[in-house]
Amino acid sequence: MEDKSKLTIISIKIPMEQLRQLDSLVQQGLYASRSEAIRAAVRRLLEDYERIKWEATANIMKLRKK
Repeated sequence: MEDKSKLTIISIKIPMEQLRQLDSLVQQGLYASRSEAIRAAVRRLLEDYERIKWEATANIMKLRKK
């Protein structure tokens, strides 16, 4: 779990249907709170971005060797 003293509060706008779905995940017990669910989603987004960036770089390097 993150150190709460190191967390920053932000404000976001999302469509009501997405908020309902987010709340459903929390109500099902998949996440302790909206904040935890959103942090997990942001973590996944950043991990995916880094993986895609690394794969693209690797592909460029392969093409340069040809």
